[in-house]
Amino acid sequence: MKKRLLVLLSVLVILSAFTITASADMGPKPSLDITVETPPESPYYLDLLLPGAQDEHCSSSLDESKYDEIMFNTLKNYSSPDWHTACVQGSRGAPLWGDIKSDNNYFHYGYFGLPGVGNKYKIIMVFSDGTYVESGEFTRKIYQESITIKYSKETNSITLVKEQSKILMFIKQFLPTLAITLIVEFLFLLIFKIPIKENLILFFVVNFITNIGLNLFLFTTNIKSGSLSSMIIFIPIEIAVLILEIISYAVLMKSRSKGISIAYAVTANLVSAALSFLFLRIPGIL
Repeated sequence: MKKRLLVLLSVLVILSAFTITASADMGPKPSLDITVETPPESPYYLDLLLPGAQDEHCSSSLDESKYDEIMFNTLKNYSSPDWHTACVQGSRGAPLWGDIKSDNNYFHYGYFGLPGVGNKYKIIMVFSDGTYVESGEFTRKIYQESITIKYSKETNSITLVKEQSKILMFIKQFLPTLAITLIVEFLFLLIFKIPIKENLILFFVVNFITNIGLNLFLFTTNIKSGSLSSMIIFIPIEIAVLILEIISYAVLMKSRSKGISIAYAVTANLVSAALSFLFLRIPGIL
C-alpha cells in the first residue's frame, strides 16, 4: 500500500512538473494596466516615471516618428536626478512593453522594464502644448496590477482612485476551492461508507485548515511572482496537505479500519486537488 502510494505521488509530481515547465514561456508576465478617469479633453501622452536618472543602460522601443513632436520631446527631454520616463527615455536592461498614447484612455505596460512588486513609480501626463503633470509616488503591490487614476483639470493633478482589493482577490480564490474540496471529499465519505455523524466535525476542521494554508501560500506567491509560480508550488503544498490529512484521518477518523481512513484520505485528496488545480488555471482566478 505504502509503495503504491509513493509511486503514484512520484508520477503525479513528475508529470505536473513537466507540464508546468513545458508551458513556462506561455505563463503570465508582470503587467501594469492604467485606466484614466476624467481624462484631459485635449490629446495627451502617458508614461511611467521610474527611479533614477536616465543613463546609458536605459533603452526604449518606441519609434519617435509616430508621435507628436512637442509631446514626445517633452518626455524625451525630461530631466530629474531622481526619475526618468520609462517608455520614452527607456527602462534599464530591456525596453518596457507599452505605449504612451491610447484611443480609449487605457494603458498597458508589461514584462520587461516594470518596477518590481514593492517598488515605487510615478505617472506623468503630457499635453499638446508641451506642459505636463506628475503624480505622487505609487507602489506596485501586485504582479499583474490594474489601477484607475483620475486627472483633475482644476488642480492639474493625478490621483489614484481605484486599485485591486487583495481581500476580494483572496475570497474569489478561496471560497470556490474550499467548495470543490468539501463537495468532492464529502462524496468520497459516502463512497467509502465512512460514518458521517461521527466524523463531520473532523471533516470540516481538517479541510478548512488545509484549504486556508494552501490558498494563503498560493495567493501570496501569486501577488509577488505571478500565477505560474503559484502553480509550481501547488504540487509540494498539496503533498504536504495530503500527508497531513492521512495522519489526521488515520489517527482521528472513526471508520472500519485505519486502512480505510488512509485510502479515503489519499483518494479524496488527489481528486479534489486535481479539480482545484484545473479551477485555478481558469484565467482571472490566480
